[in-house]
Amino acid sequence: MYELFQTIANTHELESVFRELKLLTIENMTDEQYIATAWLAFTTGDQVTLKQTLLHRPDEQIKDNSLRANMLALRAVALFGGSISKSEELIEEALKLVASSKDDILKGNVYMSYARIQASKINLKLAATYYEKAGICFEKSKGSFLAVMAYTNQNLNLYAVSDIEQVRESCEYHLRLSDGRYWDIMNFPLALTYFYEKKYAYASKLLEKTKATIDELNYPHMHGAVEYYLLLCHLHNNHINSAKNLIETFENQIAHMEHFISYQFLNCMKTEYALKNKLRVDMSVYEQLISKAEELVEKGFVYSLLTAVHYLIESEGEAKLIDRLFEKYENFSETVYPDVRTQMKRLHKKWTNTKAEVNYLSELTDREKEIFFDLTKGMSNQCIADKQFITLGTVKWHLNNIYSKLGVSNRFEAINLYQTIKNKLNSDEAL
Repeated sequence: MYELFQTIANTHELESVFRELKLLTIENMTDEQYIATAWLAFTTGDQVTLKQTLLHRPDEQIKDNSLRANMLALRAVALFGGSISKSEELIEEALKLVASSKDDILKGNVYMSYARIQASKINLKLAATYYEKAGICFEKSKGSFLAVMAYTNQNLNLYAVSDIEQVRESCEYHLRLSDGRYWDIMNFPLALTYFYEKKYAYASKLLEKTKATIDELNYPHMHGAVEYYLLLCHLHNNHINSAKNLIETFENQIAHMEHFISYQFLNCMKTEYALKNKLRVDMSVYEQLISKAEELVEKGFVYSLLTAVHYLIESEGEAKLIDRLFEKYENFSETVYPDVRTQMKRLHKKWTNTKAEVNYLSELTDREKEIFFDLTKGMSNQCIADKQFITLGTVKWHLNNIYSKLGVSNRFEAINLYQTIKNKLNSDEAL
């Protein structure tokens, strides 16, 4: 019983099994072949085949409870973006159908689907719980590769809610007891814990190991997040050539794919690389980032928004757009990866300081700003005149204008105002 799913459980070459199944006509497939085709379409990201398969055979024609539960779970995932209530109804029915069944790959598939839906709803702790349940089912079916996928997702969701120590303990536990090369993929969530602690060199080694495993397994749909964090490590470590080579390699690896998220990761990587090296950002890349940033953050993908905000602040972009993006982020600020949250807070502080500086000195002319900053350094009127190549009388005239615009009466009040604003912003750079 379920020989095909047992084969799937014991191989990472899901795409080759999928290709063989697609050679069959749907009408001539057994129930198991039919469900396996739909499930592999879901697993490998083939949305076209998934939708075509799900629409072809009514649920009531599938008599086996576990197979029917898998079909309902897949329908639930496919419908989630358009009809959340119907999706939840289907996944709950699927869970009931497998509640009393043994822990096997089919039960694991249902748990995995439920976990994915909960992750999309930003119920990350619940998602982590069901990813773990799925992993246990897969391990009992001797499906190491699927178990690794489930446990990796479990720990990514735990990391997203800042449970750093549990992620580290879980990943190190599984890696110690691993019995095959698949398990190196779990170095990814482990690497994130070190990235969060700014231990970029160590994080980089773990990410390199993860990427090597993914490349060896030739499983392209796993590419994206690993390369993104590896690029950030290279940039933090000033390994600019490594960062450039990584972008080129990643772009070649996904060139044949129709996988939107992978291309968004690529756009983020190109933009972060350009900002680090003070290069011009390709406007087509920027437009894709901005156009999808707000939409994707609601699905838990905050990297486009993070990079878009970073770019807009560095390039002095449109203030209203930056404010809107930050407002969008605030709704999810406690449910995204902690390193992303830290970076967004840093950018928010920088943006707040920038706006405060603009408001604070907005009425001063460029020459008045120069004289004001000379004043705050304790320079006398004569020193300012010599530095600015103007007469002492002109300096006094400018100072009177500055005092009037800032609402102070003399140089001492002006300097006190400067110190007050400086302390409030807590940033020398803001002034």
